[in-house]
Amino acid sequence: MVARVNELVRLLREGVPEGANPNRRDYPISGSIPLPGDYVDTIVEIGSGFYIDEKFSVLHPRVVSQDFRQHQDDLVRIHEAEGIYFRDGKLLFPGQFSPDDDYVRFSKLICWGLENSGKKVFWDSSGSSDYWHVIATDCSDSWVRHKIKFSDYLYGILSRELICPVLTGPAWPRGIVSELDLHEIDI
Repeated sequence: MVARVNELVRLLREGVPEGANPNRRDYPISGSIPLPGDYVDTIVEIGSGFYIDEKFSVLHPRVVSQDFRQHQDDLVRIHEAEGIYFRDGKLLFPGQFSPDDDYVRFSKLICWGLENSGKKVFWDSSGSSDYWHVIATDCSDSWVRHKIKFSDYLYGILSRELICPVLTGPAWPRGIVSELDLHEIDI
């Protein structure tokens, strides 16, 4: 997939209430961790982090930068390990994994999205920020890696062009964003 920032912004703006005046600031925030360009472009166009249909929150860059270590520490505590192996969307336990299975080190994960039932979406920050993979998880047994950019992933799950077994169940928003609320965060 090609980065779909413009298509994503158009899809998201369908849910912005009339009269909403986004607070457009320069991103990325000085001193913050490097962030993928398509995420930064989307945030700049929308004007903030945002909440979609009371279902899913795309975090503001300030929150991403301030909270990423806490999310990593939480995963280390939950799994009592520095990382996990997974296959076909499921966590693998010692003795079940092979060299071909997917592995993620928690210290490389940066949370950028939260679903209202506690599921999280991360970037695997291995390599250049513009090539970070998306990892969705319930932080327990379900883990899925998508080797695509932020904008392709978010556009895909909102438009239903991409099915993410962790997020896109029957209650997931379909095709049209009916309500988009901007996060109110002082920078």
